[in-house]
Amino acid sequence: MRLGYVDPLMIDEVISDPENCEVVREVRLKSTAGQPGKTLKVIQVDEDPQSETHGHLVGECFFFKVNSVSNSTRGRSDLLSLADWLSGYDEFLFNRLDRVALINAFVWDITLKGLTQEEIDRWLKNAAAPKPGSIRAHNENVEYKAVAPDLKAGDASSEAALIKNHILGGAGFPGHWFAEGGDVNRAAAAEMGEPTIKRLSARQRYFRYMIEHIFRFVIDQSIIHNTLSGNEDTGFSVITPEISVKDISKLSGSLQQTSL
Repeated sequence: MRLGYVDPLMIDEVISDPENCEVVREVRLKSTAGQPGKTLKVIQVDEDPQSETHGHLVGECFFFKVNSVSNSTRGRSDLLSLADWLSGYDEFLFNRLDRVALINAFVWDITLKGLTQEEIDRWLKNAAAPKPGSIRAHNENVEYKAVAPDLKAGDASSEAALIKNHILGGAGFPGHWFAEGGDVNRAAAAEMGEPTIKRLSARQRYFRYMIEHIFRFVIDQSIIHNTLSGNEDTGFSVITPEISVKDISKLSGSLQQTSL
């Protein structure tokens, strides 16, 4: 079999079982180039006892979703509820960056006493901004002064931290994972990370289920099409790394001393 990918934007309708809203039966695609959209059957176990493929996974497409309630046919992105806050935070940082550039800018204000506007214009044509480390000489009728803008731009670090922590809290991540240590010590950091670890582990288990579901379909199709006889050992396991914040350096040091 060959796996492909259907853009979620091309899905016109997701059809659930009328007797069980949690079971998705078909996915109807949008029409393209004047051609009617296809209707793909979601890969599921064939429960018809009279069917030759009874007990095997059959269908035309895989359909997985996250962050959906029982009667929802579509999932929701993890970032959907945070999209506006992320956009606002990004705009906030760019505005501060522009303000920093303005604060660092300055102009030379030169006073030429006793000169007319024509004489000042003529002087400017021959004048240039003083270079760093250069020497300038003038009499009491000329005054140089560097003028910088005073935009009353206070420290915005507290506002930035407030927005950032609000976003991280909504995403379920502790602030010290993203350079917001503050007054967090090691013991508190370990306790704050535990809920996040459980959330990430749950999502990892779901993705492992997705991979296992695809593998089982490949095996079942091989049996249906006589590539496998069905008598082989078709068991398998998908091994994923453990998500943990445990410090294994002590365990590795103990193991090394024990081996010696």
